[in-house]
Amino acid sequence: MQRFRWRDYNGIRPTSPRCNSSIRGEGRESNNRRASKERSTNNVSKQQGESEVSQDELVLVTGVIKNLQPCGIMLNKSHDWKGQFIAKPHDKTIGEHASGGFVHQGVPWQGTLPVVVGSKGSMIYGHIDNHAPPKLGWLLAWDKPDNPNELKRDAVVWCANRDHPIGDNATLHLTSEQGLVLRDVDGNLVWSTKTSNLSVRSIHLQDDGNLVLLDAKGNSIWESFDNPTDTLLDVRHGLPVGHRLTSSKSTSDYSAGMYCVKWESDGLHAYVDLNPPQEYRFLEYSTYHDIVFQSLYYASYDGFNLSYMLLTATGRLKWINWNQSDWNQSAPIIDYFEDVKFGDCAYPRTCGNYGICVNKTECGCPMETDEGGVLYFQPINAFNSSLGCSLVNPLACPDKDLHYFLQLENIDYFDSTPSLTGTDIQSCKSACLQECSCKAVIFHYHNDTSFGNCTLPSEILTLKDTGGRHNVVTLIKMQKKTSSHRILVLSVSAGLIVLVLVTGVFVFVFMKKRNRAKDFDCSNDVFVDTVKRFSFEALKLATQDFQTKLGRGGFGSVFEGTLDDGTKVAVKRLDSLSQGRKEFLAEVNTFGSVHHFNLVRLLGFCDDGLNRLLVYEYMCNGSLEKWIFNQDVSLALTWSVRQKIINGVAAGLEYLHTHCKQNVIHFDIKPQNILLDKDFNIKISDFGLAKMVDRDQSQVMTMVRGTPGYMAPEMVTGRAISVKVDVYSFGVLVLEIVCGRKNFGSSEGDCLTNLVKVKADEDQLSDLIDEHGEDMQQHKGEAVKMMKIAIWCLQPHFIRPTMSMVVKVLQDLPNMEALSDLSYLTMVQEAAPAETNYEFSVRPTESLLSGPR
Repeated sequence: MQRFRWRDYNGIRPTSPRCNSSIRGEGRESNNRRASKERSTNNVSKQQGESEVSQDELVLVTGVIKNLQPCGIMLNKSHDWKGQFIAKPHDKTIGEHASGGFVHQGVPWQGTLPVVVGSKGSMIYGHIDNHAPPKLGWLLAWDKPDNPNELKRDAVVWCANRDHPIGDNATLHLTSEQGLVLRDVDGNLVWSTKTSNLSVRSIHLQDDGNLVLLDAKGNSIWESFDNPTDTLLDVRHGLPVGHRLTSSKSTSDYSAGMYCVKWESDGLHAYVDLNPPQEYRFLEYSTYHDIVFQSLYYASYDGFNLSYMLLTATGRLKWINWNQSDWNQSAPIIDYFEDVKFGDCAYPRTCGNYGICVNKTECGCPMETDEGGVLYFQPINAFNSSLGCSLVNPLACPDKDLHYFLQLENIDYFDSTPSLTGTDIQSCKSACLQECSCKAVIFHYHNDTSFGNCTLPSEILTLKDTGGRHNVVTLIKMQKKTSSHRILVLSVSAGLIVLVLVTGVFVFVFMKKRNRAKDFDCSNDVFVDTVKRFSFEALKLATQDFQTKLGRGGFGSVFEGTLDDGTKVAVKRLDSLSQGRKEFLAEVNTFGSVHHFNLVRLLGFCDDGLNRLLVYEYMCNGSLEKWIFNQDVSLALTWSVRQKIINGVAAGLEYLHTHCKQNVIHFDIKPQNILLDKDFNIKISDFGLAKMVDRDQSQVMTMVRGTPGYMAPEMVTGRAISVKVDVYSFGVLVLEIVCGRKNFGSSEGDCLTNLVKVKADEDQLSDLIDEHGEDMQQHKGEAVKMMKIAIWCLQPHFIRPTMSMVVKVLQDLPNMEALSDLSYLTMVQEAAPAETNYEFSVRPTESLLSGPR
C-alpha cells in the first residue's frame, strides 16, 4: 500500500493560516462544491429523509446525552443515512411535549431527546452532558445506542458548536429565513448555518451522512460536508481547497485541538497549531487518491461498507472501516501518517517541548551539561517524561546579546519546512539570534554546512534521535546566566560585602582575643536545657571504664553502658576537639530538641575539659548491616520487615530535611548507620558528618564527606549540594535491602547499581531480589516497585525527587503506577574506589550528633 512521501522544498516557506481559521458554518450555493461530486441533490424529493419548512418556525428543545465533553450538533453513524425530522413544522404537539420529549409520529419520546432520526436508526442528538457544565449542543453520530446516554465518543463524526458549549433547554430553530439556528437557554446565538435570505425549504440527511439544507428547487444551500470537524465522511472526494479537519483536544473533550489537516492546491498538509503553524506531514493529491482507492477496495472486499477518516487528538490521520453486521466493531485501524522508521517520534507532541524521542516511543531530556556539570534541561514532571523538558535558564528577549547555541548531535525535528534556503549555517545562526521568537536552528545539508536549508522554529516541540544521520545539525538557543545590568548590580553588592566582611573580621579578632582565656571556663557555659549533662566520671563508671566496644562511628568509638537507673545506653567518645566549645554546646542544644521516632535519641552529653562524649539510647538489634548481608537463612528479613525499615528511613530523612528548625543533611546514610530495636523499628544514627542548613538555602558548598558507594555524584564534583544527596544514598540503601547484597563488590562489574541498570533495561529487575527466604519471592511485584523507587532516587540532581515525594509514593506502594515506565531513567554512578577506606583531603569538624553505630 502506498504511503505518503516527504516533499522537497526549494523555496522560502509559504505562509500558512492557523488551524482554527477554517471556514465554519458558511452558507453558499451548491455549485461551490466540486462538480464531480456524486450528490444529486437537485433530485431530492420530499420523502422520508427530508423535512420541509413551512411558514411555522420549527423549534426543538435539546435534551441530554452523558459522557461526552461539549458539542452542539453532532452526526451519528448508522446503517442508512436517509433521515427525517421527528416532528414536522405543522405538528402542534411539539410545544406540548417540549419539556418531556419530542413527538415521533404522535408518540412522546422518553429519555434523551433526539432531533432527527434516520430511517434505520441514524440520529441527530440533543446536547451532551459530561456530568458538569459546559455542554454540547447538536451532534451527529453513528450507531443509535440502546441507551442514548451511553453514546460513545468514537461514534461522533460531526459537531456544530464544539467550541461554544450550551446549557440545558437550549433550542434549535429551522426557519426559511435563517436556516438552522442554535440558541442557548437565554436566547443568545451559539451557532447557525449562516444562510440568511437564501430561502431554506427543507433539510435532508443523505445516504453518505451529509446533512443538507435545500431550497425550493432542491439545490443545496448548506452542507455539513463543507464544515467538517475532525472526521471526513466523504473520503472519495476529500474537501475543497482551503477546507480542513481539526482534531479534538482529547478523547473526552470534543472542542478544537491543536492539529489540523488542510486541503491545499498541491495536496494534503498536516499542521500543529502554533504561531506560525508547523507542518509535520504532507500527502500529494495523487498519493491521497491512491490511498483512498486501495482502502475502499480492501474495505469492500472484506465486507466493510462504511469508511471514514479521523484526525485524532494526537495528530494521527486514521482510516476506519465499520462492519455493517456489527456496528460496535471496526476493522483494524490504518494510520496513513505512520512513520515506519521513527514511529511515535515523528509526531510533534510525543515527548513535549524540548523532549528527545528515541527508539520510536521513549522520551527524555537532553543530557548536555555546562562547564560546571550542571544540566541545561530538566524534566517538567519526573513521573511522566512525555510532558517534556524546560530550560534551566529560560530565554529572555531583552538579553538577546547573551544568547548562544547548544549543538545536539544526531538530533532532527519533525518540521523541515525551510525558513531560509541555499544558505550556510552561520547565516542561519545570525538570523535566529536577530529574531527573538526563534528558538533553534535546524540545518539540513548535503555535503557540508556551507550550503543547505534551515528551519527557524518559534517553539520547540518533540525532537527525534536520528540514530546516526550526519546531514542535519540542530542548534538550540540558550541563555547565559548573567546579563550586563546584573554585572553592575553584583559589582556594587560585592563592594558592600567586602566592606562588611572587613569590619566583621576586626570585630571577630577583638572578641576572640578577649574570650580566648575563658574558653574552658565553666562560668561561661552555654545553657543547655534539652538533654541531661553527665560528668566524665559518671560515664566512665556507666561503661565500666569503656570496656565493651560496640563499634566505631564518625570521629569516635561507641561503648555499651548502663546508667544508675538501669537504662542501657550507647556512649560515643569523640576523638577531636577541633570544634569550639560554644559551638559544640550550641549544637547539643539544637540536636537535643530534635525528636522523631526514626531518629536515634540523644539522651545527654559530657563536656569535661578535654573529654567530650555523647549519650544515646541503646538499640538491641544493632545495625541493619548484619541483617541484610547475612547469608544465614534463619536471619533473613521478611518483606514486611524490609518494607517497614525502608519506610522508617524515609520518614526519618523527611523529618530532618523539612521539619527541623534548620534543615539537616545527614551525608552518611548506609546500613551501618541504621539501628534496629527489638521490634525492628529503625533509628537513623551517626550524625558525625551532618550539616545544618538554613531553610532559605536550597544548596550549600561543603567539603567531600560520606562513604564511597553511597555518595551522590555531585559530592565529588565540587558543586553545590542539597538535601538530595541523602536521597541518593537512600536509593542505594533501598537496593541493598531488597537485593540483600552490598553496592560495591570485588570489581566494578559487581557493582549493584550497575547490575540494576542492566536489569532495568532488560525489564528483569526481579532477578536481583534477595533469594534468602521464600517470603521475598512471594512479594516480587512489590519488591520490583520498591526497586523502581530506588532507581528514581539515583537520578541526576535536577530530576531526583525530594524525600517528601518519596514518602508519598511509599505510602501507596501497592497501587503505585507512576514509575512503571523506566524509559526516562538515566542512572548516574560513581566509580568504585580502589580502597574501601576513604581519605578526606581536609578532615571535617565533628558535629555533635555523632550517634552510635
